[in-house]
Amino acid sequence: PPVPPQAPMLAWYANRAGYLMAIGHPAAQVGLYHPGNSIWIGDQDADRSTTKLGWQLLEHQVDWDYFDEQSLDSVATIENGGFKNLSGQVYRAIVVPSSMVITRTGLDRFRAFVKAGGKVIFVGKTPSFVVDKTFLHMKDKPDLSFATLIEESGDITPRVLAAMPKPDVKLDAAFPRLTYTHKSWQDADFYFFFNESSKEATCTAALTGRGQAQAWDLATGEIHPLSGATAVGDSVRVPLALGPYEAKVIV
Repeated sequence: PPVPPQAPMLAWYANRAGYLMAIGHPAAQVGLYHPGNSIWIGDQDADRSTTKLGWQLLEHQVDWDYFDEQSLDSVATIENGGFKNLSGQVYRAIVVPSSMVITRTGLDRFRAFVKAGGKVIFVGKTPSFVVDKTFLHMKDKPDLSFATLIEESGDITPRVLAAMPKPDVKLDAAFPRLTYTHKSWQDADFYFFFNESSKEATCTAALTGRGQAQAWDLATGEIHPLSGATAVGDSVRVPLALGPYEAKVIV
């Protein structure tokens, strides 16, 4: 167990990180639909596909959240060209993993979402049945002509990435084990980066946002201007150098 002086440092690090992660609004524009109905009737492909696509999205630096059946059917409202959740976050694209069924209400909502400017991307096996009130009476193969893209390979391919909204993080070199989360504050953009590998990595990242880029040190609480950062249009290019399993906050 950690003992002084490590224990206070770890506690302060976690406290600062937790506070910064708790404020503002999530900024992920992509929702990964969770095919709970297909999984409920024993569709193991749906479960495997959901897990695989989640990892592949992370490996391509796509910030995403799960988008469940309740959100699709009723909770999320269609506003500003996307699905808006209760925190004010707007999803502009929904990725649908391999699935066997889709509800009639969900199908209608997806159509309305696309009509409003959103993007629905089916990846893998598309639904074969439409569920109305019960599974006993599921019938009708759904008409998916409204879909932005149907990627039958079952993977996040360049075609899928091209169909998504403009990314808020764009790297100049492949870095599959770099994951991140982006939050929108009242007067800033917050990015939490994590190198999930045992190797040091260096690259340049274009981050959506304006203003001066700063490095916020979770261990000391210090804030420093990020040297080498340059503003380009509606984004800021910053150098990223992360050691093995290192996390870094850029604001």
